[in-house]
Amino acid sequence: GTDNAAAYTKMMGLQKTISKACGRSFHEYETRILKQKEKIKSHGAASAPSYGYSKKRGGQKKRLPSDGTVWQGTVKCFSFLVNGLLPYREVLEHPCLRRCSELKEFLRVPKKRKSVSIVGSVILTIIDTLKSTLVEISKRYRNPSLSQIFLLNNYHFISKRIREVGELQSDLKEAGFEKEYSNLMKDAQELYLKYSWDKALEHISVDDSKKILDRCTEQGNKRIPDWWAKSMIKSKFREFNDKFAKQYEDQNIWSVPDADLRSQIRNLNLKKIWDDYKKFYDTYRGVEFSRNMGKHIKYTPRNLRAMLESLLPD
Repeated sequence: GTDNAAAYTKMMGLQKTISKACGRSFHEYETRILKQKEKIKSHGAASAPSYGYSKKRGGQKKRLPSDGTVWQGTVKCFSFLVNGLLPYREVLEHPCLRRCSELKEFLRVPKKRKSVSIVGSVILTIIDTLKSTLVEISKRYRNPSLSQIFLLNNYHFISKRIREVGELQSDLKEAGFEKEYSNLMKDAQELYLKYSWDKALEHISVDDSKKILDRCTEQGNKRIPDWWAKSMIKSKFREFNDKFAKQYEDQNIWSVPDADLRSQIRNLNLKKIWDDYKKFYDTYRGVEFSRNMGKHIKYTPRNLRAMLESLLPD
């Protein structure tokens, strides 16, 4: 929790600095900060039970959204950027504030990430800290596919909010932010697909189909396999069915709130699985490897497509 605590401390320090520079009543502001700090610690258990921190001896434990949706800390971070930072642009850009120790911490960004403004550098530092926190806490999910769904939801939220808020987009346009988050999304998508489906797909390869089909005899329009070929085909269907069903059951309760992102993920799943499964299905559907074929062939290409198109429900 040190990264997140550091980010929070930096933001609070910056808020205090801004309030002093603007000549606001610091006592009033300090009271509000303390209330906000307590609220963030508990994350308002009544209104958002899936998020928050629970303090325990030995450190701070973060509770993640169980369905992998956008983390409340990400939402709060952008609320601060839009409502607690951008209104003070003139103050932050003032030359005398460059000597402020709290502000200097936010201006230490790599040259290749330099933004067009001081405010942009502050935004970059905060978002970079948030990104590091997201990566770290995503590792707490037991299912690595869910870790990537969590990252995809949060990365998409961050990039979308940057595009929606013109001032944020303007401040970051020279920093390569859009390309960076596009690459982060691609990496998370590839890992999501790998963790979700690779174990199922490895059982439906048709690379050994010739060897198996050569152990079948033609009887009219039927193919009758010997005991070894029967065992191999049954094993392939069984392993695929079990692994696909487990992932489908898990992912059917996960959340991808954004319709565009949800559609992207569904299309990626189709592209990853459907063609390979159809090829496998077509290879062995004419082989009578069991008296009860329906026990083993649980999915036709048609209903598999329908299931994938409804995965991650609205």
